[in-house]
Amino acid sequence: MALFKSLQLLKNFSPDVLLYRKFATRIVDFTSSSVHLRYKGKIKEVNNIWLRDNCHCPKCFNNNTKQKIIIPPIIPSKIRAIQADINGTQLNITWGDGHKSSYDTDTLFKKTYPKTLPEKQLWDDSSMSKDKLGSSTYDQIISGDVTNLMNSLSIHGLGIVENVPTTPEDTEKLCESIVPIQNTIFGGFWTFTSDQHRADTAYTSLKLGVHTDTSYYVNPMGIQIFHCLHHEGEGGETLLADGFRAAEELRKQNPDYFDILLKYRVPHVYTGDHGNELYAEHSILSTDCYGQLEGVRYNHYDRSTILNIPDKDIGTWYKALKCLSKIMEDESSIFEIKLRPGTTILIDNWRVLHGRNSFTGKRIMSGCYYLRDDWINLAKRIAST
Repeated sequence: MALFKSLQLLKNFSPDVLLYRKFATRIVDFTSSSVHLRYKGKIKEVNNIWLRDNCHCPKCFNNNTKQKIIIPPIIPSKIRAIQADINGTQLNITWGDGHKSSYDTDTLFKKTYPKTLPEKQLWDDSSMSKDKLGSSTYDQIISGDVTNLMNSLSIHGLGIVENVPTTPEDTEKLCESIVPIQNTIFGGFWTFTSDQHRADTAYTSLKLGVHTDTSYYVNPMGIQIFHCLHHEGEGGETLLADGFRAAEELRKQNPDYFDILLKYRVPHVYTGDHGNELYAEHSILSTDCYGQLEGVRYNHYDRSTILNIPDKDIGTWYKALKCLSKIMEDESSIFEIKLRPGTTILIDNWRVLHGRNSFTGKRIMSGCYYLRDDWINLAKRIAST
């Protein structure tokens, strides 16, 4: 009998059991401000108010609308758990006011929403090609098959549609079949030539350096679409650069330069014709709350006089911008593609810079903008199916 008990005791301390105990989710403690859990071998401290705010019981969360019901004033500022237990991966808490909440611990510690985009692939001229993008056709898009296009935009920041009829009407039909076209001061869907109809370098035949569009909008446009309907002449190749690759290269070369371009918002302005005057302030680089790049605002044409950066930092800011510019505008960063009639390109305006070579002859371009929220929403829906 003694031997049997000794064997049972040893079994309790076997490697498998010890490993399970180390990584099993369990409650360590709960205090006046937080609940302490051991989760996957690490101690996690979760704030009481945060837990109560994220209760998804029927009294606190409408599962039909996926919206909160509870509002902050309802939650006591000194709320405390009076009972807590773990059942599998389920954390159950009874609060001091009698309210009961349950949480799935695996979901509790996720740092991303369930619907995410495919992982981005950063690129330069040597790693990008038209074939790598993989093109969709006009007929596919019109019929609702936008999977390849959305995945390409999510991964590379670029998408190609081939066999597009070379009329404004058919191009507009293509654009409208993806997500709603966004109206701006330039209209919704537009067609233009190098007739200097507007006071903008884009309306000339001059070379246009790589840049992002609409930096003078508080919420810059999400997607830029171009279709060359007609060109009798030479040149005009589209120039493309992955702003995220350049920014990550800057972060690696000089983290202080990266940080200062994140820190200060600088003015961008459009004071063209027709009485329009738009003004917005953005940092050149922006990240999300986890430090991942979210946007690049890079447009020397529209950047206005900087008055808000202190004297002690303005010199460093310009050095940082110059360093980023060298990376972005180096020929090794620029992917060049000739847009011929029938080929339409979609560009993520928060990531990819575009420009063009100078050209001769008559050239007619058409296109439009999408809101970022609209195309990201569609891309996430597709990625989750």
